Amino acid sequence: MTVGHSPIHQYVFAQYCVTITAVIHFLGKQYMYDLHCHLLPDVDDGPATWEQTFALARCLLDEGVTTVAATPHSYGIRPNRTYDPAYIKQVVEQARIKFKAQGLPLTLVSGTEILLGDNLMARLNRGQVLCYGQSRTLLLETSAYIEPDELINAVDKLHNRGYRVVFAHPEKLEAVHDDPNVLIPLVERGLAMQVTAANLAGLNGPRQQHLCEDLLRHGLAHLIASDAHAAAGPRAPAMRAGYQAALKLVGPQAYHLVVTIPQLILNEEPLPAFKPKRVITRRN
Repeated sequence: MTVGHSPIHQYVFAQYCVTITAVIHFLGKQYMYDLHCHLLPDVDDGPATWEQTFALARCLLDEGVTTVAATPHSYGIRPNRTYDPAYIKQVVEQARIKFKAQGLPLTLVSGTEILLGDNLMARLNRGQVLCYGQSRTLLLETSAYIEPDELINAVDKLHNRGYRVVFAHPEKLEAVHDDPNVLIPLVERGLAMQVTAANLAGLNGPRQQHLCEDLLRHGLAHLIASDAHAAAGPRAPAMRAGYQAALKLVGPQAYHLVVTIPQLILNEEPLPAFKPKRVITRRN
């Protein structure tokens, strides 16, 4: 479904999501998209073996996820063991075959959790890092201590080259903890903010939970993803808990975060116009 920016399109979009959410609740089922998961074996700090990958896939399905993006760390991340786009695509295709043989109905798309660095644009131009599937949307992460102006400049360069950006776990940025409103110029530029399900659900402590809640209430978070690395422990998916937390905060609009927005991203369709609101903090 293509969503425009006119009021009538936004109204139809919202009503459509509310209706679908009600149907999902009535049936007692969920199907969600997870656009950030370290699922592939022996690639980064995710699963080391295929058996661990299968366990994580089963966990995702149990959580209600039916489509997942395999997003291994890119160059420059210490735990990265193997990063080569051709190899990643090969392993993704192997995973699809193995999932089918294992009876795991999980749709898998390729991607990368891309670390912002000085040579990112050159690597993108050479095809040395992967966007989501066949799209020109990339998943970007940065140091927790990046200055907001540096991030804005990088995003502007990416947009000028025709890339769309999803920003991973903004709740980890120290500048955002100091003042969540530093995200407003980025959201106004069309950046989609992706919060981590476990953080939103409070599984990693109140500091990140409260920030995620503020971001969600003020239109500064647009997707929920697992950032899962294992089937159990502190880096397990927690997608259902994250979705339930979002439902309590924003009601049926939570559906946007786990289905509609991810669908639009993977299909290279326009996103709705995000309308961030200022967060009242001690500083402002």
